[in-house]
Amino acid sequence: EVNIHVEEAGMLSTYIDASKKNQIKKLTVTGYLNGSDVYYIRQMDGLETLDMTNSTIVAGGKGYITENNTIGYQHFKGCKLLKKVRLPSSVLYIRYQAFDQAYMLESIEIGEKLIEIHDQAFVNDMNAYGHAIRTCKKMKEFIVAENNEKFSAVEGVLFNKEKTELIFYPNAKSKEYIIPKGITSIRQRAFSACDNLFSIEIPESMTFIGRSAFENCNHLMNIYSYTSTPPTAESSLAGTIFYGVDLDACILYVPEGSYLNYWLAPAWGGFKNIVEYDPATAIYNIQNEKYVIEAIEGGLSIRNLPLDVKVKVYSMNGTLVYNGDGGAISLSSGIYVVRIGEKAMKARAKSVPNSVVSVWRWYGDDAFLVQFEGGEQQETHLNNNNFVYQICTQ
Repeated sequence: EVNIHVEEAGMLSTYIDASKKNQIKKLTVTGYLNGSDVYYIRQMDGLETLDMTNSTIVAGGKGYITENNTIGYQHFKGCKLLKKVRLPSSVLYIRYQAFDQAYMLESIEIGEKLIEIHDQAFVNDMNAYGHAIRTCKKMKEFIVAENNEKFSAVEGVLFNKEKTELIFYPNAKSKEYIIPKGITSIRQRAFSACDNLFSIEIPESMTFIGRSAFENCNHLMNIYSYTSTPPTAESSLAGTIFYGVDLDACILYVPEGSYLNYWLAPAWGGFKNIVEYDPATAIYNIQNEKYVIEAIEGGLSIRNLPLDVKVKVYSMNGTLVYNGDGGAISLSSGIYVVRIGEKAMKARAKSVPNSVVSVWRWYGDDAFLVQFEGGEQQETHLNNNNFVYQICTQ
């Protein structure tokens, strides 16, 4: 770890011999920094961790020009190995594409004074039509100072201070995400180009989703909405909030009695598969004194059963898909009726094992290619409007 204090902005390079610049992996810098210093940091090819907490960004510089207390356009461009950044506590603004080409970035720590983050701060590339096609793919978490008055973080996801608006979701956090209850809006581009997102739950409190919020989430396969009134979906010339989502394959689950509401609603009505369900009973985990039902990768786990009790699992259309003694049950994603003895309940099977890296759909067909960690590939097909993932547990 290297610690450097820069008393005069623009002089960082004088503290590091040129032969050592690319050997530094962890750098803590304090004092005053301008564009010249930022430009020098961008040239440190081996840098993985950067702590700027006690530094101040001032205007000026050569090679790159900074503004006071601002993380500017392409500030971290080309920092291709950078994994963790602690921003200056004095920073007020994060501008458009500030983290362009920071492909390995995993964690950002935000100070107490930040008041504005551009909605495309973490978008790396866009196509000719203005659609995000790449984000900071390795991002796992935001960390926000407790006394910041504008922002907060919950389990690594960025929200406003009041925790009513979801601002940005880090792509590598999880393949499945449950938006917390009480969130009323999703900021524009909050999930933009998150190709690691396979399933999401939208709470009953949701009323508004900003433009391009889910654009190019090309692996999104299940959306569970708990509100009978479709949230207002802001559109733009670039398309709907679901631009780039496979609307033929992605299943939209909506509360019972709300099918027509979603079928008619702008953006929501584009889904080919809209399925009604009862959100009050379709849950992930059921526990009592006799047994446990739990969603696992690629199905359900039913355990702690008495020896003489059998388990039957039915699809929502009444088809028996399992009859046995419980344990780990391989199932497609979706909601099922589980009968244990004389008692029946609904449970939801998880959509995708963590070993799944990507799912590609063959154009014009119902065939899909599933790629696993390590490079293995297997083909699967749509079955009863659900992906078949028995292969994922073999």
